[in-house]
Amino acid sequence: MAKRNRYRHMEVIMTRVILAFTLSFILFLLFSWRGLTIVKYIFGGIATIGSALTLGWLYLIGEFKHRRSLWMITALVSLIVCCLVSLVFRWPCPPVTPTIA
Repeated sequence: MAKRNRYRHMEVIMTRVILAFTLSFILFLLFSWRGLTIVKYIFGGIATIGSALTLGWLYLIGEFKHRRSLWMITALVSLIVCCLVSLVFRWPCPPVTPTIA
């Protein structure tokens, strides 16, 4: 019974961590859309590096081989992929403003 409660506690913590990295990714998209490049890269780095470190932690504690942790791994990998694709392809880029000649 104690092992089950330990997993529930880890599940609650991981849900909060994933939501925090998702919020960081949303802020990355908003600042990217507004054209604030430095802040965009800060939040993109937080979401990418934080998700990668959390995946490494899950691997170290042996949660990769459990089916019950598949949702955590999938969420973190998808955040990493979304951040990297957005950073590489520079999407969303700042809006183009026409110049008056």
